[in-house]
Amino acid sequence: MDDNSETKSLVQHDTHRPRIGFLSLPLEMRWEIYTYLLFLVDPINTAGHSHPSNPKVYPQILSVCRQTHWEAHEMLYRLNTFLAHPSLLTSFPRLREDYSPVVSSAMASLVRRAVLRVRLDIKPGFTRAAAAESLSGLEHLEVEVWQADYRCAGREVLELLEDVRGCRSAVVSGSTGGFQCYARWLEETMMKPLGAPHEDYDGEVGDVSPVSPLRD
Repeated sequence: MDDNSETKSLVQHDTHRPRIGFLSLPLEMRWEIYTYLLFLVDPINTAGHSHPSNPKVYPQILSVCRQTHWEAHEMLYRLNTFLAHPSLLTSFPRLREDYSPVVSSAMASLVRRAVLRVRLDIKPGFTRAAAAESLSGLEHLEVEVWQADYRCAGREVLELLEDVRGCRSAVVSGSTGGFQCYARWLEETMMKPLGAPHEDYDGEVGDVSPVSPLRD
């Protein structure tokens, strides 16, 4: 048999080989593929800039058919950590700075992990009630605080988060100089069970929080 005949035979044999479609794969394998396509391993850059590796997700897999959408659409929102909106909080989150916000209230309600950036020296764009309603019950909440100048503001804005409850894990990071003890207390408060009553912070040694007017 010459080379051409052998090649033709191999091609014909290959065309008769059954092809395995994506939905023919075991569900566990499809979940692993979904995770690679829909989950960002890189953390949100706490400096407020896009991560240098320019992480991407590929939600196009959700549009392949109804079954892929049904199987995986919740993974995109439940597994990833989203940036909370400065005033609308988790009602208008975005995956990263360079991603468009989630405008669907149904999809936004699936978000379980969030980072909220709070500036301490200006008036906040949310209320105590809005924070409690939007942030309570999250699997993970990180509150990243910052201010224009070193210790130019106190913890007054953070006090709006004192009614948040039911977070599985909560972290207050960033510019907490002067009220580190309060920041740790707030973390514990936000991880108390849903419905736990409000408790005022009684103060601890080490907290020297300046009092200054908030700018508009």
